Parts: sequence; structure tokens; C-alpha cells
Amino acid sequence: LKTLEEPPPNCLIFLLTPHPEHLLPTILSRCIGLELRESKRRAPEAGTPARDLLDLLAAQGTLARRGARPALGLARAFADLLARCRKEIEARYDQTLAEEKAMFQKTTGASDWADEREAALEAMVQADYLAARARLHGLLLSWFADAARLKAGSPAIDLPEARPALEKLAAADELAGLARRLASMERLHELFQTNASESLAIEVTFLRAFA
Repeated sequence: LKTLEEPPPNCLIFLLTPHPEHLLPTILSRCIGLELRESKRRAPEAGTPARDLLDLLAAQGTLARRGARPALGLARAFADLLARCRKEIEARYDQTLAEEKAMFQKTTGASDWADEREAALEAMVQADYLAARARLHGLLLSWFADAARLKAGSPAIDLPEARPALEKLAAADELAGLARRLASMERLHELFQTNASESLAIEVTFLRAFA
């Protein structure tokens, strides 16, 4: 808040988020809001975690099967996707660190530099992982939001490539029920900001949203 209230001289600060509803009122009151939208959204490419999540939801997230077992199965699959994201990010930064060490191994003070660089890359791994997790969570939010839109008769949805499955989801529940499921999924964002176990937060949320 202090940075926003007293920014450095000659400085223009941009805060960008795909979820402005999560910003605190104290932040919003100190900013000028501008809504930015892509002219045309591109569907996730095959083989990416986002594409795999949408395929998973299309196959198992339409409420055709309800109960704790299917919901927990989805939760485990989502947790596996997150683990895959972290592993891919770690591998990318491990390669970066290895290349940099090879380049500077003969430099004076290279050992101290390597330790500092490794700590910095660990922080970057965590930052990239949190960004990837937020993107996948955004797809989960869009999943239920689109179903509610279709239930209400709206022609515009965020995930047009998943329309057939979303229509099944919309037909499987009432609008109020879909809204409750969406609210449960929104709660996952709040749980991610606490010290709660990530896997436990996912299980609880998926039980509420899909069971």
C-alpha cells in the first residue's frame, strides 16, 4: 500500500491480473481500473497442462458421475497436473543453472555466485509455478462460469472448444447449484493464500464442486 500511495519519482506502476475480483478494496481504491481483453482467445495447444485439464474436465467434469470417488479422482488428476507443471519448471531452471555454472566455473568467486544464483532460481521456480497454478485454476473457474452462462441462455462463453461438455454440465444441475459449485471453486483461491496443505485444499474444493 505504501508503494502505491508514495510511488518513486517518475514511476508508473502497472498491476495486471486475470482475476481482479481477488484484489483487496484497499488496493482497488488506489488504482485506476482498465479492463483489457484479447481480441480473440486461442484454445490451449495439445499436450499442454491447460489442454489436458480441459480434456479431463470434458471427460469427467460434467457431473455425469457424482459422489466422493469421482470427485477425488478429479482432484488427484488436477494435483498430478500441478506436479507436472512444477517438474517441468524445475527442469527448465536446472538446465539454466547448469549452463551458467559451466560458463562461470573458472571465474573468481564463482562458488559464492553459484549459491546466490541457485537461491534466486529457486524463487523463480516458485513464482513460475504459482503463475501456472493460477492459470489452471482460472480454467476451473471458467468451467463452472460457462456452464452457468449456458444455463442462463448466454451465447458467449470463455471455453467455446468445450461447449458440448459444458452443455452436459449445464443440463446436469440447476443455475443455483452451478453458482454454488463456482463459489466453491473460487474458495480454492482463498485456500491457496493460506498455510493450508495444497493437496488437502484441492480435495476439499473438488468434493464441494464435483460431488
